[in-house]
Amino acid sequence: MFGQDYYSPSIHQIEEDYTRFKRLLAPALLAHGDYQMESEDFAKLMESFRKGVTANRARRSMEIQERIDREIEQQETWATEDEPSQEDDLDA
Repeated sequence: MFGQDYYSPSIHQIEEDYTRFKRLLAPALLAHGDYQMESEDFAKLMESFRKGVTANRARRSMEIQERIDREIEQQETWATEDEPSQEDDLDA
């Protein structure tokens, strides 16, 4: 279900990605109906669209990985703080 996964994108991120996707797609949609455009030019336009979408996906993936890494570091810090120190063992 949407939103239950901690690592799923937020509504804001989804809206941001959708806006970016629309901006990347708009020239391709306009060119799709332009039958006077050379096939090579249309192919370049589609390649640009593919690169933009791929770059955005990679960026979001990296953001999620960074969030996971921060959470792991935080859990390790908490675990270290909860462990008794050697000084505590000497006091006992």
